[in-house]
Amino acid sequence: MLFLASAVSNLRFFKEISRRQRLCEDDHAVEVIEIHAFRVFDIEPLGSHGPALCFFSDEGKALLLTGQWLLEQRSFPSKEFRLSLWSDSKMPIRIDSTAAEITPEQSTVQLRADFRIGDVELFNAEPGTLQQHLDRAFSTR
Repeated sequence: MLFLASAVSNLRFFKEISRRQRLCEDDHAVEVIEIHAFRVFDIEPLGSHGPALCFFSDEGKALLLTGQWLLEQRSFPSKEFRLSLWSDSKMPIRIDSTAAEITPEQSTVQLRADFRIGDVELFNAEPGTLQQHLDRAFSTR
């Protein structure tokens, strides 16, 4: 039984590697987003899913980054960075900080159990009403 589970896991892994190699042959396999934030909030994550950071731009947009993958990023968080994502799945690859590391503002805003969010989410929001914007954008109720 253990051998079968291991074989299935390995097959899935190599299938994903093959898919990524085909994508890398395409010029648009990786999407890069440049972020210039004027405020950064450290918001209350959901359980042990890792940190949750929200970056606000001057245009009324917010970028929500969640997950333990953030712990692996060097010189992060910062107010300016490049975020590399796989174009097809929007899964993050890496973050390249282009400014000094900062300490984000602590916030009482919380992610809720009924939110449907990925590791990277872009949505309309303002710092003063972030909880309402999150509820509206990601709640499944």
